[in-house]
Amino acid sequence: MTAPRYLDIVLDDTNSRRYRPRRIVRRAWIRQEAAEYMIDGHPERCLGPHVMVEDEGGHHHGVELEIFFRTHEAVPGLPDHYVKVARVRAIQLTEEMMLQTRVNGRIEREARVPPGSWIVQNPDGEQYDMPAEDFHRRYELDE
Repeated sequence: MTAPRYLDIVLDDTNSRRYRPRRIVRRAWIRQEAAEYMIDGHPERCLGPHVMVEDEGGHHHGVELEIFFRTHEAVPGLPDHYVKVARVRAIQLTEEMMLQTRVNGRIEREARVPPGSWIVQNPDGEQYDMPAEDFHRRYELDE
């Protein structure tokens, strides 16, 4: 059995489609200290100040401060509640691949991504993986 290859492309008009986030309100807090979160069995490391986001299932993940506040807006009247507003590009994988999520030049997370999962790219180029059911719950086609 061969090892999966690394996904090494920038998503653009030639290889992906645009999606907009559905309005899902999530809680989020600024954390000053470094932290490690487990996402689908793979560690995600935030080395310093970041935003800890709680998803619909009560699980947590980290987002760099600059990325979070460029991609999310506060919900008026609900402290610590935000919605994602940034449109993304995405592709669905047809084969297993390895993905390195890079933030500010460093590897934040490395994951083996199964076929059927989605690769999502924020406007600043950060890429992350997401199971198909989560992707369809969180995003809709924007064309």
